[in-house]
Amino acid sequence: MNIIFVSIPVDVTIGLDHYSFEIKKDTPFKGIVDIPRGCLHTLHFQQEDGMRYGYWLNNNDTNGMNHRYYVRYDADDELYRIHVEEDEIKYDNVVRDYKNRQLVQNYPKIVEEDVWNRLTEYCSWDQIEVIFKNGRENGDAISAYKYVDSSMTSKEESTLLRETLQRDVGDLTRACNDKEQHLHYTDIKFKSREAIRPHHEWEDFNDKSYYLNEVILKRRPFNSSFERLLGELQITFLNLIIFGNYGSSLQWHSIIELIMMSSQVSEHHIKRLDELLSLQLETLPEGYIDIFINMGMWNRCLTSSFHNELLPKTKQLFEKMIKEEECNSDIEYFDDNETEKENQNLGDSEEDEYKPTVVGGVYYS
Repeated sequence: MNIIFVSIPVDVTIGLDHYSFEIKKDTPFKGIVDIPRGCLHTLHFQQEDGMRYGYWLNNNDTNGMNHRYYVRYDADDELYRIHVEEDEIKYDNVVRDYKNRQLVQNYPKIVEEDVWNRLTEYCSWDQIEVIFKNGRENGDAISAYKYVDSSMTSKEESTLLRETLQRDVGDLTRACNDKEQHLHYTDIKFKSREAIRPHHEWEDFNDKSYYLNEVILKRRPFNSSFERLLGELQITFLNLIIFGNYGSSLQWHSIIELIMMSSQVSEHHIKRLDELLSLQLETLPEGYIDIFINMGMWNRCLTSSFHNELLPKTKQLFEKMIKEEECNSDIEYFDDNETEKENQNLGDSEEDEYKPTVVGGVYYS
C-alpha cells in the first residue's frame, strides 16, 4: 500500500501508525510507500496549534482490497484530506515516478512493523466500521477509510453532555449539534439494570462475570468472542495515544475493569490480556499519565482484582511507569480503605465511575 501527497502547502506533523515526522511547507515530500498489508493502519496529522486528526485505513488482506490513497490539502477546512484514486494505471505510474526521484518515504519495517502488528493484533475492519458508523466519507470510499479526531466523543458522552447543556442552557437546539460525529463504542454501565440483576445485587456488584459473559460478549459486535472484545480494547487505546481522544481513554479503562473484575475469565485469556496491556503501557507516550490514566482503577485491578496475580508483565511496566514520573504530585493512588467504603454503597444515586462525564480541565482546540 502507498499514500501519495499532492503537495505540502502548510507545515504539518505527519504520522503513520505510531511514528511521525515534521514536514515544512513546500517540502518536496510526495508520500509514504511500501506500507505492509495484512493489518489496519492509521494516518494522522497535527498542524500548529491545531487538533490531532486523521484516518483509519482499510488495508487488511482478508478483504482483498488494495486502495490507492492520496492526500490533498483542503484550504477551506484547513485540513489534509485523504482520497482514493480510481485510475490504477495512473496511480501506479505516479508512485513509480516518485520512487525513482526519491521523493517518498519508505515505511520502517524493522521494529515499527512488528510493534504495530502486535498493537493491532485483534483489530478488524468491521469493528472499525461499527465504531465510526457516521463517517464523513462518500461513495465507494466509505469502506476505504474512517475519519477520527481528538474532539470526537463517544455516543454515551454526547448524550450526557446534551442532557447537561439542556439543563444548564435550556435550549437544546443551540446547545449541541446532533450531526456531530461520535465514537460508537460498546456501552458499558457497571450499575445499570443489565449489569446488576434483581436479587443478585451484591454478587453482580462485586463480580462482573454475568455482565461480561451474558450481556456484553453476547452483543452483536462481539458474538461471544473474547478476541473481539480485545479488538475494541486495542482500538480505544490507539485512538487514545494517536489522536489524544479522551472518550477513548474512558472506554479503554472500562473494558480493562470489566475483564479484571470478572472472576469467570479463563487464565488463557488473562495471559493474553497481560501481553496486550504490557505492550500498551510500554507504548504510552510521555505526558499522558496525568491526563488519561485513572490511577484508582489501575490500583484496584493490579492489587485487588480477581486476576491481579496473573498480570506480572503489566504490573512491572506499570510500576516502572510510575517511578519514571518521579512521584508527580498530580498522580496518587486511591486509598484502598476509602475505595472499599465507596464500593459498599449500592444506592441508585451513586454515579458509575466510568460513565461519560463532562470533564473539567481537559480541552481540545
